[in-house]
Amino acid sequence: MEESLLQEQLERVRALSERMSRAQSSVAELSEKLSRERDLMRQHPLHEIRDFRIEQPYDPLDAPRRYSPRGRSPRRRP
Repeated sequence: MEESLLQEQLERVRALSERMSRAQSSVAELSEKLSRERDLMRQHPLHEIRDFRIEQPYDPLDAPRRYSPRGRSPRRRP
């Protein structure tokens, strides 16, 4: 019984090891692909152009102003 349990654990460790090696190779492949794409982007003529405009959902100058008369404070209730 102990031998079958150990054999089962060994198979699990092997399967996990295979999955880890596949994951590592996938990560390496994706890293290389990203590096290549980043290099291609740097060669593009628009890479150096920056957009300094600020996108806002509304124009603050068009927003309604809140009017609060001076000298009046909210009433305090006793």
